[in-house]
Formats: sequence, structure tokens, C-alpha cells
Amino acid sequence: MSAELTSAIARIRQANGRVVGAGFLVSDKYILTCSHVINVALGRQINAPDEPHQEVCLDFPLVTSRKMFRGRVVRWISVQPSSSILPETGADIALLELESPLPEKAQPVRLVQAENLWKHPFQIFGFPEGQAVGVWTDGIISNPQANGRVQIEVIRTTAYPIEPGFSGSPVWDEQLDGVVGMTVAIDSRRSEVRAAFIIPTTQLVNACPELKEQVIDRPILEVGGYNSANNSNKEISSGINLLIKIKQNFRDNLYKQLEAAYERLGQVTGAESARVQTEIDGLELKINKINQEISNT
Repeated sequence: MSAELTSAIARIRQANGRVVGAGFLVSDKYILTCSHVINVALGRQINAPDEPHQEVCLDFPLVTSRKMFRGRVVRWISVQPSSSILPETGADIALLELESPLPEKAQPVRLVQAENLWKHPFQIFGFPEGQAVGVWTDGIISNPQANGRVQIEVIRTTAYPIEPGFSGSPVWDEQLDGVVGMTVAIDSRRSEVRAAFIIPTTQLVNACPELKEQVIDRPILEVGGYNSANNSNKEISSGINLLIKIKQNFRDNLYKQLEAAYERLGQVTGAESARVQTEIDGLELKINKINQEISNT
């Protein structure tokens, strides 16, 4: 389990406190979730198409569950209804902007784009009925559907199945060490099926251009899987160089965030100054870690 993942998970609530789904931090002010989760949180029809203007209640349960936060919708792509002609339901994305500063330990996740996620192990955290404190489950990622969503499957029979309440959860790819999508749907007509569907990062970024600078592109590459009998040293060297480039791009994005944080530090005082300093410390730790990884690659 990644500390980066746990520090980003948000719990979406109704005004009466009832938990209806999840979301996750993608920057220091934006949270991604599903539009149908927001509809339920605001007491609307689950597939209501019009963008809501009410504030949404949420908290960060794995960081601090004692403080409530509010967000407002700044991007809205409602559920695209299916039909007999076009049966592929799509979209279902909402981007929230927080109305107040983050809690001290909350941090955005690393978003990863990749063309091939087949058989990658994943972890997700959600809030099924009766589990307002949340539960973890895991499995493997399968392949895309016709609408671009990607199928995921819970393999262990003792693991929690993916149910309503997991919607909006970030899907952490253990192989790529980042979030590769957002949980969006299950097949409720087949209770025996332990599968669900996610919106991949590529679709999330296309819907929310604000996220482009947060994304790492991962090519179809597995250096550890190269067979020296079938692949040349040149191919292996090329693969390593690509991995180094990926890490350098991510580090450069962190440097941009660090620069912006230092600018904010000079403009705030008191508790907010301490919060920004904590953010700076965290960014510097990440940058040092990545620099070490690059040196060891």
C-alpha cells in the first residue's frame, strides 16, 4: 500500500453525513470523482445531466476524519446514457475544487497513462454499504471495453468485492506505482461477477485538461521482462533510457510544484505557512527519492 495513495483518498458525503462514494486528490486543490457520486451526495437523480452548483461535503479519512471540507464542481461530464444503437455508456466524471486548504498530510496522487495494463495488480479503497470507515480490495487489471473503460477483476475469494461505494476510488497500479484510472461502475445484473470498470487516466485527462501536468506517460515497456536470448543489449539499453526519461519528467513536474509552493510560502502566515512548509518538505523528499532512483537505474 502506497502512502501517496492513502494521503489522497477523499470520502464524499451527503449533508447528513452519509458516505456515498470516494474521490481523490489530483493537485493541491482539485479532487476527481464520478458525477453520479456527486448527484447522490446532493440528493439528485443518480444520472442527472445538469451541472450542480451546490457545495459538496467531504473529508480525508486516512489522513484526518475529524475535519470536514467542501468543494464545488468546476468540471462536469455527466453519465452518457446508452441506447439500443449505442450501448456503450461513458463519461461520468466530476472535478471538484476545494474551498479551503488541504489537511497537513494530504497529498495528490501520481497519475499514470499507459497503453497496456493487462494483468497488472491493483489496489483500491472504497466505502461499500455498512463500511463508512472504508475497506481495501485488490485484483488484476484486464483490457478496455468498446467505450474505452477498462475492466478490473477481484481474484481472491476472501477479498471484498467491488460494490457501490467504491465509485470515484483511484485505482493504484502496483506495477506502475501510480493511479491508472478511477472506479466507475459494476455489472449489478450479475451478482456472481467480481469485476468492475474504471475510467483510465487518458480519458480523465482528456475530460479535465487541468490534470495534464500531473500525468506521467508510461510506454509499453518492462525492462525486467527482457529475455537476453531474444533481445539485444541495445534494446535493453533503450528501455532503461526510457525509464530514466519517465522519472526525469516526473521530477521536473515536482520541481514546478516546489517552485509554486515556495511562492505561496512568501504570501502566507501562521497555520497556512506551516501547511505550505510541510508541502515543501514532502516535495523535496520526493525529488530526492527520484534523483536517487535515477542514479541507481
